[in-house]
Amino acid sequence: MGNADSISEEMGSIFDELDSAAAPPVAAPPMAAPSAAAAPRSSVDPISLPESSPGDGPESASSISQQVAEFMPLNRRHARGNPALSSAEMERWLELREHLEYAFGSTSPPLGASKRLAFRVSTQLKVRLTGAGESLATLRNVSEKGGFIEVTQPPAPGTSLALEIETGDGGPVLNIDACARWSREIANMDGPAGVGVEFTAIEDSDIALLESVVEQSLAAAVKQLG
Repeated sequence: MGNADSISEEMGSIFDELDSAAAPPVAAPPMAAPSAAAAPRSSVDPISLPESSPGDGPESASSISQQVAEFMPLNRRHARGNPALSSAEMERWLELREHLEYAFGSTSPPLGASKRLAFRVSTQLKVRLTGAGESLATLRNVSEKGGFIEVTQPPAPGTSLALEIETGDGGPVLNIDACARWSREIANMDGPAGVGVEFTAIEDSDIALLESVVEQSLAAAVKQLG
């Protein structure tokens, strides 16, 4: 797990850099009252971040980066189960997961699909899947337990799949067995056509690599917000 620890330290520095770069808001100078002929002005300034997370007001990139810094060690323990999260920690993990999935966006399963047991972060990794034929596709989000693969002809739920996931930047390829849990045959407002998969078998040597892919993708998403 040495590589995963070094990656965590690197991402910690990224979050520190984001927090130190966040400056306090500067009060705008008072403005004269508009004349009767002046055009009306909007009282809402455009923003690039989501205006709100469930149950909260507007959030800054600094606030989100702080949530990620708190979330990652909890998520690592949740994925490994060692040590197990306490009831309070599990409640906090669920709360942070909801906020971060909302902030970064991830393809949602259709109504009636089983509730996710892991946090998923958006990616754009190339993947080759075999099982119902062979297809080159894109892994649009990933967690330590599964992901969503955008593919034109998604396999039917229940199909056993073999995945070869490119980790990017010339890194090693992840070889993972998976099972199709749900599929979206036609793109709609919920997302593109594709298949939601659950990982069923991962080589021991790939577990830490998969964990680092999730955390690196999350760190990259936070950095883009800054």
